[in-house]
Amino acid sequence: MPEKATHDYKGKRTTALSAALKVATGKVTDPCYERHGKAEFLDFLKKVAKAYRRRELHVALDNDHTRKRDDINAWLAKNPQVSLHFTPTSRS
Repeated sequence: MPEKATHDYKGKRTTALSAALKVATGKVTDPCYERHGKAEFLDFLKKVAKAYRRRELHVALDNDHTRKRDDINAWLAKNPQVSLHFTPTSRS
C-alpha cells in the first residue's frame, strides 16, 4: 500500500508546479511557485494565455478551490478563449 498523508500533514519546502503542454510540438510552459494559491494560479493562467495567444485553451484541473475565486472568474470572463475543466471529486 502506498503511504498516504493525513489532513494535518505539514509538507517540507515543497514547490507547486503548474504546467501547460502544447501536444503538437511538445512545448511546455511550466512556472514553479512556492505556494499553491489563487494568485499563483491566476499568474499561471496569464502566462499560458500569453504564450498561446489567439488559441482556444482548455485547462484540466483537479477539483481545486480556484474555481470559486471571484478574481479568477472575472479574468476568465474577460478571456473567453480559456476554459477550465475539472475532474470529478475524489478522482485522479
